[in-house]
Amino acid sequence: MAKTIAVKEKKERLYRSLIRGSSLRVALQLIGGFAFFAIVMVIDLIAHSVKSYQGMVLDIVRLGLHFGGVYLWSRAFGPFFPRLSELARGSGKPETNTVPIRSMQIFVIALVVAVATSLLPGLFILNVQENPYGPKTANVVLSFNLLSITWAFCASILLVGFSKLVYLWQRTREVRKRLYTWLAILASYVIFRYMIDEAIIESDTITDIIAYSLVALVFFGTLFLWFRIPWIPHITKRSKQRIIFYSGLAGALSISGALVFEGEQVSSIFHWYSPFLQECVLMLFIALAAYFGLIFFNALFTLSSTELVERRAAEVESLTKLTRFSSDVLTSELLLDIPKLTSEIATLAKEATKADAAWIELSTPRSEKDAGIPFRSYIGIDQPLAYLLSEQPLTSRDRHLQGLILSAEVSEKLKPVVASTVYISDGAVPAHATGWWSVIGMPLINKGYARGAIFVAKQHEFGFDNEDVVVLTAFTDVASLAVDTARLLSDSIEKQKFDGELRAARAMQQSLLPAVVPEIPGFEVSAISIPAYEVGGDYYDFSNLYDGAPIALIGDVSGKGISASIFMAETKGIAQGLAPLVRSGKELLIGVNDTLMRNLQRDATHRSFVTLAAVSFHRDLVKYTRAGHTPLLHFSNDGQYRYFQPKGMGIGFVRKEIFNNVLEEQEFSLEKGDVIVMFSDGITEVRDANNVELGYQRFAEIVRASRFEPDVQKMTDRILRDVLLYAGAMAFSDDATFVIVRRL
Repeated sequence: MAKTIAVKEKKERLYRSLIRGSSLRVALQLIGGFAFFAIVMVIDLIAHSVKSYQGMVLDIVRLGLHFGGVYLWSRAFGPFFPRLSELARGSGKPETNTVPIRSMQIFVIALVVAVATSLLPGLFILNVQENPYGPKTANVVLSFNLLSITWAFCASILLVGFSKLVYLWQRTREVRKRLYTWLAILASYVIFRYMIDEAIIESDTITDIIAYSLVALVFFGTLFLWFRIPWIPHITKRSKQRIIFYSGLAGALSISGALVFEGEQVSSIFHWYSPFLQECVLMLFIALAAYFGLIFFNALFTLSSTELVERRAAEVESLTKLTRFSSDVLTSELLLDIPKLTSEIATLAKEATKADAAWIELSTPRSEKDAGIPFRSYIGIDQPLAYLLSEQPLTSRDRHLQGLILSAEVSEKLKPVVASTVYISDGAVPAHATGWWSVIGMPLINKGYARGAIFVAKQHEFGFDNEDVVVLTAFTDVASLAVDTARLLSDSIEKQKFDGELRAARAMQQSLLPAVVPEIPGFEVSAISIPAYEVGGDYYDFSNLYDGAPIALIGDVSGKGISASIFMAETKGIAQGLAPLVRSGKELLIGVNDTLMRNLQRDATHRSFVTLAAVSFHRDLVKYTRAGHTPLLHFSNDGQYRYFQPKGMGIGFVRKEIFNNVLEEQEFSLEKGDVIVMFSDGITEVRDANNVELGYQRFAEIVRASRFEPDVQKMTDRILRDVLLYAGAMAFSDDATFVIVRRL
């Protein structure tokens, strides 16, 4: 106990010393900045006394001292702004919304003060001789220096605030390169303008064109170099509205500052005092106006899509809740409480689609005495209205829906059914429930038939879109597994038939695999998965990316048996939900890892992770990304082969910063007759009677021998046959899965 107290006191002393050290450093930087400007004041008084106030060398020396003072003050003011560089490495959603707004608020206050100081020359009696000797009295020199210190003080606050904003959610090294490029453009203009003002270069039409071109280059250079504002898409609609207000105000203040510093009153002072400083401050205001204009229009033009983005985020969040819910069902009291389980699933389905109501309908297991009697759970709707929407002939504008019974259609076709124009006028429901409705029915499929359905409804026409169907499809996959697992384990406890449970679990796993391999234009596709036990952790799947490009996935969950199957279902649900929202396989794997790491429990009882690989098809171009999975085998039409093995770590294994930095994507072209094979390690790790693994080279030779089969299905059968011949009497020790794609 005493040792713990001593350690705590030591930490407190260290913290206090750091605070004192930070305060001392800020104080020294402030004093150092004033010291630089004091040196400038002494130089100006001496120069005035010897009648040599102007001169390029003197201006350059004074400018260097100005910059030194501004630099020290900028370092001192840094702690007063939010530490945005830390946010760039990743933080939670609240910081994403609050930090930019706090920074904009501080920046607007600094801009108000900076523009207000432009009115200070009116408070001084500045007597400037119209001759080469500059200010007439020492009092005027002191007045110039006081104005300079005030403006430089404000400029340093603006500079540090600007630097904090541009570093937000961006890599420091990349921003630093752009910042140096922008400063080089700014310096070029300042030097050129000074040479014109001091008659080093004769002023004519050409020089004026060059000067205005450099001003335009500073303006558009600001837009080009800082066009990427990655934090705007991540803030909420309300926060974006506040950003629009503050950025518009900041842009207007920046334009006002530029006009004032370009005006005759301030310009006449800088003409005698420091042309360099005038141009630097003027260009700073122009750059700020451009940058805040960029933020303003970026936030304004994306405001309409913010609600959709927030909705998609809510859908993914609901999906992850459901996957975590399904992973915990085996150890929870819901295992024997199907009504409560289905109520939770219906609630999540309602939240994911922002629906007004949701209900789930399950038929009782066929082994029970009262088989065929439906069981229902309702959320946000009463039974009579749900009965009218799902069990009675529909009244609809669409001819193909007129008279259709939604639950029967879902059970018969085993596909989602969307009814966007359903009219309810029956007197059996309350008056407020009558009118137009939109309804989606999703089948819960198991063993090739519908074991029930999930319905969601909104009380207006055309309330759902294709994205809602995608999310609900992922929901039903996981919901079906959760419900049937609960039923299966409940029956197992009652009947003590563990073998029957495993067979049903295998059927559930197989139901999650694609029933039919989809057609990919220009390619032949075949796939097979063989679990080592009754259920396993391998899976394959197909989907489409945001731009419609087909993508094939293959995964291998750590471990075997029913726990691996559950984790496989979680991964499949997340991948299916995210695929239509991303543009590449790399983005998909990053999203799956991020979702699992944020939402799954990482305790001693849940240590599963998954290796996952994705191949996306873009006409003749193929892109391959792997998160710890086996390499991709590529056979060219001349019989040569190679393995593609881009870098990547397993999903749900490391923090997202490490995962994202390591993950890479390789792309290559496929010629006619080329073959690619995605496979799990259960294939290459199969052993013969002498305990020798098959390995990558032998597997490649087996694939080579099957290349001339007329179609990929026969290739699949021959490869599987040859692998089993190699194993002989030895069975697969791990789940074995492979997907074959041949270019037509």
